[in-house]
This record gives sequence, structure tokens and C-alpha cells, in this order.
Amino acid sequence: MRLSKYLFAILCVLTSYIYAQDNVAQSSLGITLNYAKGHQEFKDLYFKQHEKEFIRLVNEGQNPNALFIGCSDSRIVPDLILGTKPGDLFVIRTAGNFVPTYEEDEDNGVSATIQYAIEVLKIKHIIVCGHSHCGAIQGLYKDLNNLNILKRWLKWGESAKKIALLTSKSDILKEELYAITEQLSVIYQLDHLMSYPFIKSAVKKGDLQLHGWYYEIESGTITYYDPDLYQFIRLQKK
Repeated sequence: MRLSKYLFAILCVLTSYIYAQDNVAQSSLGITLNYAKGHQEFKDLYFKQHEKEFIRLVNEGQNPNALFIGCSDSRIVPDLILGTKPGDLFVIRTAGNFVPTYEEDEDNGVSATIQYAIEVLKIKHIIVCGHSHCGAIQGLYKDLNNLNILKRWLKWGESAKKIALLTSKSDILKEELYAITEQLSVIYQLDHLMSYPFIKSAVKKGDLQLHGWYYEIESGTITYYDPDLYQFIRLQKK
């Protein structure tokens, strides 16, 4: 029996769809297997060597030294660049390492996590770490009208952009402008943190210190903002 042209067309579409789904499934399986391999290596090596420490963290709970607020950028791995271990850092990652200002009646995950870090975990240090080649900072200089959620979030970097433009020469290279904005933004995020009453109070009492850092991906170097010198200084062991 010969198939009608209409039925034949439907079968062609279905076959193409099934083939495409099969390719997606194969790709997904490959990614899953890669992660599974990495997880097994973690279990066999790192976890086995530090199992007592993980058990201690479960029994005693976490007592991190610092709250690290960094960018969601996949190239930024706090434990890798700082040599820290599980339990050392309490971490928040956002686009652009932006911190929203305190609002009494507004709830968001970033503010809630900050409050938990300071008022429950009693963390003594907050590090805001910006970085080079930040997509969020570059986004401040682009038309993002089709990305409405992201555009609203980037408002937390607008002040840094404004000052960067006001203080830079008209012929500045865009890469230099981005770098200036990245560093200025770190300072503004520290200012945003001071809008939280419990942070302002803890800083005033000397129970909490705020730190502004900048990580250069291409060199692996971290600099910190010195408020007395008004500049970023290389972070190094004394």
C-alpha cells in the first residue's frame, strides 16, 4: 500500500524529531558521564583523604571565616583561587557580584543569605570580589532591552558606570573602561552592604570587616582596595 503524500510528510517530521531527540539524549548522557567520572574521582581521592573533616563539619556545623560575594562567571572558582577548603567560605554568587541595597519590606535571596551569614553564622569578614572581563559589567554598556530581568538587575552597577564615564577620557579603550568600571563597582557594592542595618552596626562595633577585591583572570592576581590610598593593591602573603 502506497503512503499518501500527507502521511509521508508527517512520518518524515516525526523521524527527524526522534533523531534530534536521540542526539540530544546522547549529548546529555555524555555530559552526565563526564560529571559522574569527576564525582567518582572526588569520592576516591579528595573525600577519602578528608572524610574525617567532612564528618566533623556535619557534627559541629559550619563556622566559615568569611562571606565571599563573587560573580557567577564560570571562570571564577573561589576555593581554587584562594586555596580554601569546605567550611572555610560562605559563598554568594550573583551576576556582576552585585549586591542589592537593603529594603525593609523587600525579600530576595541575596539579602536573606547576607542576613543569615552575619546574624546567624556571625561571620567576621565580607569579601566582595570583582573580576576582569566581567560580562555583567560589559552589559552595562550594551542594549539589553530584550533581556528585561537582567537589565533590571544591572541597575546595581549603574553608579560605577556613571563615575567611570565621568572620570575617563573620551578616547579611552573600551577594555580599559570595562576594567575601571569593574573596580569601581566593587567599591559601590561595599557601599550597598553598608545600607544593611545589621552590617552597619557590626562594622561600627568592630565585629565585622568589609573587603573589596579584584581578580584578574589572565594573570591569576588578586588586588584589594585600600581606602587610605584610594587604590587596589596586590594581595600577597606577608
